[in-house]
Amino acid sequence: MKKSGNPEGSRVVTDKRKIATHNALVEAYNRLERGKPTVVKKGTLITPSSVAREADVDRNVLYRRHRDILLKIQQTMIERKDGPGGRTHKRNMKEAEVRIKELREAVDILQKEKADMATTLASLHHKHTMLQEDLERITKERNDLRQQLTKIRPLHK
Repeated sequence: MKKSGNPEGSRVVTDKRKIATHNALVEAYNRLERGKPTVVKKGTLITPSSVAREADVDRNVLYRRHRDILLKIQQTMIERKDGPGGRTHKRNMKEAEVRIKELREAVDILQKEKADMATTLASLHHKHTMLQEDLERITKERNDLRQQLTKIRPLHK
């Protein structure tokens, strides 16, 4: 029994797909190179993963079928030293360390301010309680004096 279909036809479809994928990867690489990606964040480093995401293609396709683009990406990474251990990576790490130090100092300051505010709040609460007790004592004294005054008034009439 003969197989139906055209084996050459499936090869043409595969070739068209490969060309379309290749074009999508090249366009994605170029958008990242120009700093105008449409899918990934602006400023994203050019890596196999970022180019694949930008092209909406599985990253493994680069490694299996588009080695030319993969080599171009790797060359760009070397030239820009964007890879781990490169100048950009080290600069980013240094900037991150400086920022972390600044944030830790800010946290320390805020914690001290919080402790100071808690102390002030406790002091104010104590003063409030004392003033309330004073007010209650004075109110009681006033009421006692009024009672004494009402006892004295009838005698003067």
